[in-house]
Amino acid sequence: MNHRLSSAVAVSGLVWLLGCGEDSKSKEPGPLQEEAGFVLEGQVVSLDAASQAGATRLTIAWENWMRSGDIIVSQGSVAVPQSLPSAYSLRLTGEPGPGALNDLGAGAGFLGTGRIAVYQDVNGDDRFDLETEPLRGLSATHVVLYAPTVTPALLSELREWNGITNLEALVPGYQLARGVCRDGTSFDALEIVPAVPVSVVSESESDDGCLNYH
Repeated sequence: MNHRLSSAVAVSGLVWLLGCGEDSKSKEPGPLQEEAGFVLEGQVVSLDAASQAGATRLTIAWENWMRSGDIIVSQGSVAVPQSLPSAYSLRLTGEPGPGALNDLGAGAGFLGTGRIAVYQDVNGDDRFDLETEPLRGLSATHVVLYAPTVTPALLSELREWNGITNLEALVPGYQLARGVCRDGTSFDALEIVPAVPVSVVSESESDDGCLNYH
């Protein structure tokens, strides 16, 4: 799947779910993490024009692309004001929903990679359905990572993938990663970073953040 989440529109059979599981604890680096949840903050700078009626909402769109085949799981949902730019704060509790995480196979474990997405909630259910609801904006420079556990087997598989530049920073739970451009190769990479505000821009402006990592 291309780094633009919108490219998934062309893929048939996408499954969109909303999920959150039992509470889990993790540690920094990454956005603020507490027993009450994981908080991701930033600013919605620009959005594509609304093509349908409905509230504008922000969510995390987890991309399950390694082995399960283009499954997208939406987690969390907060309203976005009409007046931009506008600050947002999204709190995630527990784990991403079923099907959200990439299965690295051979018992190695799981890794989630998610984009911050803004969509038009046409049916008013606070859940994003890409097949029927317009995608209006994306985080252009950062993704959210989630690992239930970090084991030697997981790290070995991720080294083989070669998609994270600083695997030593990976810890259980949620973390933030930025896109790293790789010239002369097919794919970019991710670097785990401490907490920073993450901007969301219109889908048409979200191409240049070096997030073509798969």
